[in-house]
Amino acid sequence: MSYHLNAKMIVCVVVLAIRFVLCISICSYYYNLFYTVHLRPTIFNYNSLVVILLLIPLVLFVLVEMRSLFLKSFAMIQNILYIYLLFNCGYNE
Repeated sequence: MSYHLNAKMIVCVVVLAIRFVLCISICSYYYNLFYTVHLRPTIFNYNSLVVILLLIPLVLFVLVEMRSLFLKSFAMIQNILYIYLLFNCGYNE
């Protein structure tokens, strides 16, 4: 039982790390795209339309990933606290 729980937590941490790295790499790609190619957005310009169209999927992806990461990490912390309380407060009979 505990081996299964540890393996499940390790897999969850690895998946969270991969998703976090993917999110960071996409953010750095957009940063390099905007500041190396010099797409400085100005109001009512063609470049601003391109920037807005490129930023919409980035913002949506980051929001969804951060929400998912927060909820999963919160659930993992809650499980760890529950296991700690279970074994250290005298409830394992």
